Amino acid sequence: MESINYTCIGASHIAENKVCQDYSLSINTDGLCAAVVCDGHGGKRYFRSDKGAEFAAKITGEKIKEFVENFDKSLISGKPFTQSLAKSEPKKTSSDDLFSFFNRLFTSIVSTWYAQIEKHAKENPLTDKERSICEPEWIAEFENGVKIEKSYGSTLMAVVFTKEYWFAFHIGDGKMISLQKNPIFSEPVPWDDKCFLNKTTSLCDNNPLDEFRYCYCGDGSFPDAVFLGSDGMDDSFGATENLADFYIKVASSIVNDGKDKTFNDIKTILPNLSKKGSQDDMSLAIVFDELRISENLEVYKKWQLKKIDAEIAEKRKRTVKFETEKQQKNAEYESVKNRVKQAEETVAEKTAEYDTVKQAYLEHEKQINTLKEKLTSMMNFFSSKKQVMLDAEEALNRAKQDLENANKELKFAEKSCQIAVNEHKTEDSELQKLLKKKTELEN
Repeated sequence: MESINYTCIGASHIAENKVCQDYSLSINTDGLCAAVVCDGHGGKRYFRSDKGAEFAAKITGEKIKEFVENFDKSLISGKPFTQSLAKSEPKKTSSDDLFSFFNRLFTSIVSTWYAQIEKHAKENPLTDKERSICEPEWIAEFENGVKIEKSYGSTLMAVVFTKEYWFAFHIGDGKMISLQKNPIFSEPVPWDDKCFLNKTTSLCDNNPLDEFRYCYCGDGSFPDAVFLGSDGMDDSFGATENLADFYIKVASSIVNDGKDKTFNDIKTILPNLSKKGSQDDMSLAIVFDELRISENLEVYKKWQLKKIDAEIAEKRKRTVKFETEKQQKNAEYESVKNRVKQAEETVAEKTAEYDTVKQAYLEHEKQINTLKEKLTSMMNFFSSKKQVMLDAEEALNRAKQDLENANKELKFAEKSCQIAVNEHKTEDSELQKLLKKKTELEN
């Protein structure tokens, strides 16, 4: 059994001048191989998560050694592979026989981690840079020793192989994948559904001990290899089977090229993978048995071939589909092409008609412009004559008005004359009467 590990800074962290927030380590001693990966949280609230991850990994490594040294292996001997959900998981119905032992390990890790980060916080006051990114509330909490763990938040996963048994545990996201003959790959530690998108359980949660998941086996059956990858790894591969396929290639390289060559390849591959994939920090740690991997390489290869065959079948299916669509589109293209040709012929025909009509229009327009000039001249002449007519009409209207007024005066004069005639007749009649009376008197 052997173990290796490697951590690289993510492409986005390089671009933003941020520190690497992942930390990994491996342990290779007589009778013990282990690997640990911790992923410090991103985000301004977790401004010392790089230190939190480092402390968590180193403390876990030491606590694993103590646990294995003091654990009574007879307690696990003969026990089949067993998985345990987090205590806070609603689906968890009972505890297994070894819960108390593993819980003491987790308690020791968490309590020591708390003590370490509190010590570090006291010895390392907030820097000016940290103050510039922190909310006032966070600064107050940090300086008063409240919620210190939030500043150092990190996930944790570990796997431990001894000669007699093996176990693994996990809090947070990232993926732990084991390789073996059957099934080819699996997640030995149950997945936590609370880890979704950018949400994850963490050592800095209120009750982290309730969120540890774990597995163990003491019946002598071991995985060929167990791979621990921070979420920068699985985010780059998407489907878990794609991640497993990559790990199979790494396992094959260990057998075919040797551990040292494989480790150097990993050092080259991970930074490029981060750049092309998640852009995040990446950690990969592996505990493996080279002999078991070698024995099962053909099984892995068959799985990979089956996977490739399935992909080929899917590609062929999609190719047939696209070929059918291509033929349909070609038919549509030819139909449209014919319509375009017909349209072009129609356009040419209509263009010729248009040119003829346009020529006739221009000639008529020229005639109309000539007529417009004549009409304008006649309108000007008409306008002048119209003014003379209007002046004569005005004079006629005045004469008519004078005639009307003269007729009114004539009628008035006639009436006055009649009155005078009548008055004359009356006066003359009276005069004749007086003359007659005078004559009568004289006689």
